[in-house]
This record gives sequence, structure tokens and C-alpha cells, in this order.
Amino acid sequence: MQTDSVRLEKALSDYQRPSEPACKCCRSPSAYLGSLDFNRNCLEEEGVVLPDAGVAIDYFACPACGFVFSPCFDDWSDTEFAEHIYNDDYKIVDPDILGERPRLNAKVLADTFKEQARSLTLLDYGGGEGTLASLLAEAGFGKAVTFEPFDSRFTERPSELFNVITCFEVFEHVLSPLDLARDIAGFMAPESMLIFSTLVQPPNFPSLGVKWRFIRPRNGHISIHSRQSLAMVLQSAGLRLVSFNDALHGAFRHRPYFAAHFIPDAFAK
Repeated sequence: MQTDSVRLEKALSDYQRPSEPACKCCRSPSAYLGSLDFNRNCLEEEGVVLPDAGVAIDYFACPACGFVFSPCFDDWSDTEFAEHIYNDDYKIVDPDILGERPRLNAKVLADTFKEQARSLTLLDYGGGEGTLASLLAEAGFGKAVTFEPFDSRFTERPSELFNVITCFEVFEHVLSPLDLARDIAGFMAPESMLIFSTLVQPPNFPSLGVKWRFIRPRNGHISIHSRQSLAMVLQSAGLRLVSFNDALHGAFRHRPYFAAHFIPDAFAK
């Protein structure tokens, strides 16, 4: 895979490294964490090592809430993201996006909701090629649809509210975490919950910094959460965070009736 460095440099030409950019979650001054070549990706330990693009991407860390982000792409349009990151070569650095991940997620959701699925409507927010929603419709969900700004088939925003919002591998890709949380909350019905994935920073993150394998620009990972920053972002949209593990999470205004069997009673009110 060859990166068009000239066009990439042109797309980033307006970027100048700020001294202490405001954290995108809590607005505190953030400190420079380090830089990585644009082509650094999450599969390097599996042997997917791309040639350097020759373009450095800066990351900053918030000392208050722990959020890590890159301001390099703040002025990019959806077109620039589609051209330089979410292009035909994206599958090289994230092959599971084409089928394995949606199939596994569909099985987890079908097994979780079982017969309740027939009475639930679901929106897959940032659902790529629509595979997950199609599999869940086949599995018996009352309705399952996709919203995906980077696929022309699914760019129309749904007008209705949904019981379940899924949002897999999205939180780490957005420029504004606060806007994402509020947008998702706007699709949530009175009895509803968000189920989403993003990998939160490990306990030894301070010693890893940009060496942590999840901070990788070629994968489009530009917003890296601590558990504190994730809870803060969701709270800004009136949602409570519950984490099932370091990668899979839920959020809701109040625990919906259909989630009582897998969300602790501590979250009942």
C-alpha cells in the first residue's frame, strides 16, 4: 500500500502544533504526548508494517481526565477522511471490518437479547457496509438499520427513535467525542440503551504513551479514552456508563426493562 504523501501533506498543510490544546472532553490544557508516522497501524505486531508516509501525526494527553487525541485532523472534511484513511486500503490495517467483527457482534447481541429481540428496534451507528444490521434483522430484531456517514447507501439520518443503539469501533475515530455522544443520545427512545466498543487505556498507559498499539493514525484512531473521559463524555449527553470489560461498554439514561438480566441492579435507577 502506497500513501500519496504529497496529497496527505497538502491535506494537513494548515495544521500547526499547538502548545496546550484544550482537551476535547473537559477543556483542560493538554500536553504533547508524542508523534507517529501516519502509516503506523494496529496490526504491526501481526506483521502488517507499512512504509513510512513521511508525515508525522501529533498526539496530546489531558492530565485532568486522561483523554488522548490528535488535533492534526481537526480541519479535515469527510472527503479527506475517506480519501486518506477510509479508502480501499483501509481493510489492510483492519481486515475484520469486512465480516468477522460484524458476525461476532451479531452473535453476542442475538445471544444477549434472545426472544426480546422481536420487540426491539436497533440502529447501528457508524455501521460500515451495513453487515451487522442485516445479520440482526435475520436474527429476529423487530427492526435493524444502519447509519454510516462514509457509505453513500446509509448516509440518510433516521427520523425515528430506537431501543438499542450499537456503535462498534466508532468512538476512537471521531473528532468531537461530545458531539458523538449527544448525537447518539438523540436517537434513543425512552426505553433504550447504547452498546458500544472502544478500548480504554490500560493501567500502565503512562509508561507506554504513543507506543501503545491502539494509538495508530492509519487506523483513524484519533480519540483515545480513559475510563474517566469516557464516563464524562457520556454524562454530558445525560447517559450513565457501565463497562462490561476494557473494550465493551453500555450507556443509558436509566436501565431499560430489557437489559435487567445483564446489567447489575446497582444501575437500576
